[in-house]
Amino acid sequence: EESNIALKNHSQLYINNMGRKQTKKFVSKHLQSELARRKKGKKFKSGRKDGYEGGKNKNSVEEEVPKNDVKKNQQNEAEAQDFEAIEDFIDREYDDIIGDEEFSDEEGYSDLDEALEEEDSIEDEEMSGDEDEKALRQLPKKRPGKKQKVKHMDQDYFDALTEVINTKCTANAVKILVAAFRTCSTMDQENQVGFALEVVVNDSDIFNQILLFTFSKMPEIAQKLLNGVKASECHTHKNWPQFRPMLQSYFANTLRFLKKIQDNNMLEFIFEKLSALMPYLAHFKSYLKQIIKVGLRQWQTSDFIPLKIQIFMFFHKLVSADKTYIDVALKGLYLSYARYGKNYNWRNFENVIVMRNCVLELMNLDLNSAYKTLFVYMRQMSLQLRTVFNETQKTKEMIKAIYNWQFLNCLKLFAAAVAKFQTDGDTNLLVNPLLQICLAVLQVCQNSKYNPFKLHILRVMNQISADTKVYIPVVPHVISILQSPEIAKAKNPRMEKPVDFEIGIKVSKKEINTLPYIDNLVDNAISVLLEAFSLQSTNISFPELAINPLINMKKWVKDHKNPKVVKPIKQAAQKIQDNSDYIVKQRSKSKFPPTDLDSCLAFQKTITQAPLMKVRDEIIER
Repeated sequence: EESNIALKNHSQLYINNMGRKQTKKFVSKHLQSELARRKKGKKFKSGRKDGYEGGKNKNSVEEEVPKNDVKKNQQNEAEAQDFEAIEDFIDREYDDIIGDEEFSDEEGYSDLDEALEEEDSIEDEEMSGDEDEKALRQLPKKRPGKKQKVKHMDQDYFDALTEVINTKCTANAVKILVAAFRTCSTMDQENQVGFALEVVVNDSDIFNQILLFTFSKMPEIAQKLLNGVKASECHTHKNWPQFRPMLQSYFANTLRFLKKIQDNNMLEFIFEKLSALMPYLAHFKSYLKQIIKVGLRQWQTSDFIPLKIQIFMFFHKLVSADKTYIDVALKGLYLSYARYGKNYNWRNFENVIVMRNCVLELMNLDLNSAYKTLFVYMRQMSLQLRTVFNETQKTKEMIKAIYNWQFLNCLKLFAAAVAKFQTDGDTNLLVNPLLQICLAVLQVCQNSKYNPFKLHILRVMNQISADTKVYIPVVPHVISILQSPEIAKAKNPRMEKPVDFEIGIKVSKKEINTLPYIDNLVDNAISVLLEAFSLQSTNISFPELAINPLINMKKWVKDHKNPKVVKPIKQAAQKIQDNSDYIVKQRSKSKFPPTDLDSCLAFQKTITQAPLMKVRDEIIER
């Protein structure tokens, strides 16, 4: 009982200060040592400095546990259970993306630090079950009683080493180069493990030359040592057992650099060289998993577009070499894109567009996996909407969870994916669910301050309609925005800061009644309205589609007296009326009945000079 109490105190302490995975290792280690002590008939030893052993303190008299302490212990146990429940939930959410460790936004990865504590000896549970991974060999470590070889790297020695590698590329020269590379990567670490071969680097210039030469030449070295054998068959080459430890050390130390380096250009260079070694990296699953995590973190946090593109190329080559990583790459890139898209402004809008295009290109490699990914996350958005609609009173937090840039950027990605892959695979089946989500988003809140956000949604719907040739009722929602009471009540001619409808999704109470905001709102609403009508400009039923909107627009012009607002409405109504008259004129020349669908479709191809066709062509080109 005393041993169990002490062990529970230790596990509780480590649960609060360590991750769940480290706690399991700690507890299992002490359980084994405790069982060994019990077999020998010894008491439990906790290792505490205050003399605590088995629930007793040598320096204190044995006392009964007060009731307050019992309550605290019960509270701590309850908190520990809650902590484990949260950790289990995180594991379930992210196991499919990065294995048994969740993707973290923190600066480092504790498991990676632990795994790389000893040189070239990462123990991975997945690798232990693979016969091929059991054959991992490490660079020779210093044996007891054996002298350690120490080489001092100066300029002459480095020049001679590089010359040998460039000409003959012997295994011993590559081993020295890898040892020097290891020294450069572990210079800031203490208590390094002794190896049979150590290279001392004291010059900063030599340090930089070693890094650049190793990163640049390692793909070429791999080809020379393996005599140009295909990377997928490299494990069958006779030099593979000798070259494998060198590659293992190289990847381990490259991971250290990826954690330390903050320079975007250097990170881009490293990922470029890792992409060239992708077929060989596939043989080291534990390193590949860690590099994927670092790559996702850099892809999410970096604002350097060339680095984002290079990391995408890394994932593209990974999926091209092994399609089993398509789900990991797709989910990881999508989640990184969604997190980065929380904030959208003029500084990062280009990054968001680049990341969206990267995700689309990766989806193009496997449309079945793309369909699954789109379906899962569209369903997640629909469940979130259902939760909001089920509430009788919508709170501000619920509305903000929907009306934000992250939600909007995800919808834009889904719309682009559905439009791009509509003719291939089953992606076209997602058009209707996506439109239902967009229409539901418009109904979440009727407050006029979110009109800019609704205009963004309506533009997304227009884009879907243009790409998929599906009719979407956008016009009634635009008319409802134009009928907002704030447009008629606006009197304040000034505003502190103009609202930018390109990057804005809502306005404040002070801005909503200002004339400059109303002018911009009407201009953007008319633009969306004309876009919607232009997509149906050649439709044989265009006059019938335009009747009710024209009536509402003419009535709106009579009720408003502001000339800046009334003028664009009149111009838009006139363009719609002209297009309607043109279709009526062309329709009067035809002799087929309305029930002849084939003739109706053929009629649309004969329309070449409709007034709104220019607006439609601009949308399709955009």
